[in-house]
Amino acid sequence: QVLIESLERPPSFDLQVAHQVGRVPMNVVQKRVRKLMVEQARAATEDNRTQAGKLLGVSRQAVQQIVRQD
Repeated sequence: QVLIESLERPPSFDLQVAHQVGRVPMNVVQKRVRKLMVEQARAATEDNRTQAGKLLGVSRQAVQQIVRQD
C-alpha cells in the first residue's frame, strides 16, 4: 500500500497537464506519463519489472516495451 500511495498523482499534476493542452499532442503526453509511471514503479520495486508490471496493472512485457521506447 505504501508503494501505491507513492505513485498517486502529485497536487501539481493537473496544472502540468493543463499547461500541455494545445502545446503538445496528447499522444506525446501519454507516452511521457507512461514512461514516468514505469520509472516510478521500477524504482519502487528495486527494478523488478514483473513486480512493476503488477503494480501498474500491466504485463512484464509491457513494462519492457515502454522501457525500450525512446
